[in-house]
Amino acid sequence: MKTTKLSYLPYFYSAWKRGRLHYKWFRQHRNAFDAADLRIVRKQHLNGNHFGEWFTAIHYTRQGYGVLVEKYMYRIHGRKCAVVSDIFGERGLELLRKWRERYHCQPPDLLVYKGKKCFFVEVKRGRDFLRDCQKAYFKNIESVFGCPVVIVDLQAKRHLR
Repeated sequence: MKTTKLSYLPYFYSAWKRGRLHYKWFRQHRNAFDAADLRIVRKQHLNGNHFGEWFTAIHYTRQGYGVLVEKYMYRIHGRKCAVVSDIFGERGLELLRKWRERYHCQPPDLLVYKGKKCFFVEVKRGRDFLRDCQKAYFKNIESVFGCPVVIVDLQAKRHLR
């Protein structure tokens, strides 16, 4: 697992919590977010949930990648499951689901891809940290699928005086 830093303007986080960004980002980045993603965010944006995942997804889409945000392994998200299955095969998709149960934690936040080349991204912001179950799950992903899990350390930019 490799860690990379990414920073955001504090304004974006406060606008997100006030509910002023998720609709805008949804409209601007329809290739990254679908209606199910928007429904999830609308229920949880007040406490800042999902800001880091969406901000990071936009970062990678601007670099020309396709991005799947959260819940990409769940059967109710057919489009996302089809992409995962196309990249890893149906057996790979089932392995990811099985490991979620084994390690009792969610898969990495994002699946970033171009064609069949891909990597996973786990976003950590503020006091959030990588738990032991995530470390084990992510190491398994890297060894079996041969694709990295990148840990994004998302930090607010500090104002210069």
